[in-house]
Amino acid sequence: MEDFTGFKGSEIGSGLYICRYAIDEKYYVLVGGAGPDEAPWYVRLYRADSDQYIDLGVDDIDDFLESFKESNANTDEEDRNIDGEESEIDQGERVIDNDDIMIDNIGSVIWYLRPYQGSDTKSLQVADRYEIVREELHPDKASVTVLEDKIWSLWDKWDNILITLDRFIYLAAKDDEDGNIKSPVLVSLARDGNDRSIYEAPHRVVNQLTMDNQTEKIYFTGWTNDQTFPQPLYEIDKELSEAREVLPLNGWLIRVHNDYAYYFTSDRERPGIYRVSVSGSEGPELIDKLGFTAENYTPVINSEMIVDEAGRVEIHYLLKRREGDIEGRVPISH
Repeated sequence: MEDFTGFKGSEIGSGLYICRYAIDEKYYVLVGGAGPDEAPWYVRLYRADSDQYIDLGVDDIDDFLESFKESNANTDEEDRNIDGEESEIDQGERVIDNDDIMIDNIGSVIWYLRPYQGSDTKSLQVADRYEIVREELHPDKASVTVLEDKIWSLWDKWDNILITLDRFIYLAAKDDEDGNIKSPVLVSLARDGNDRSIYEAPHRVVNQLTMDNQTEKIYFTGWTNDQTFPQPLYEIDKELSEAREVLPLNGWLIRVHNDYAYYFTSDRERPGIYRVSVSGSEGPELIDKLGFTAENYTPVINSEMIVDEAGRVEIHYLLKRREGDIEGRVPISH
């Protein structure tokens, strides 16, 4: 994605490396791929007030822009009755509201989280239960399908949904009969909902769920007694077919990128942000010094990758503590 060096963008994907570049109030560009050093998988021009887009370099941009000019002109005429007064036109209902959380969108299809709306009140706790919805927008209606309805809104886990081109990876109850929804399993779901695979981690502990955009390998830290350090770092494929413990991590995992695990250390003598190669090719390396350790904070609750105008990549993270949250950033050189 080096062609976009010089433009400021922010990563909006939670698995795929997806950057959004605003052009003006009417248009923006989405660039998606495996990472900032890889060729993009797609470059799309979107209209900001609709779900329509074109693939740049493939579709005709002049036709795309002209179609909106014609559409706007026609709408101006149709919106007026014979008395010259404005009237409403039913263009289909969009079900998602301000309380729902967008996961992803491709063209006229969107995926989002919303509070559980089913009738099951026996097998699983209904309070704070969420579901994943697939909604396809049509000119006169919207078709809505619930793909998953067994997600519990644990504050540091529930909105961490990893995204690939064909799947979502997240935490949820094992099945409808599983009363232990607050100790979920790892789930990998096809975007159409037809394939749902699970992985039950030791003691059902999955912390700091993240994905290496370069390899689409999933990573998380597992169980230790009283959450002491070091903690085991696990790696698993996106279909959840095979998991392995790769190394002990002496702190809270922030993110994995290009074979490096970035983490907030518990080392009192040299506190800071470190990175270590998950393949074992390089040992721990201090990236950024800090005046406190992981023992003073809860696990990292949010992280994202940001690309600046010069093409430099940083990981932005959020730490939570009773005395107040702390935001920070870590430069990535690989």
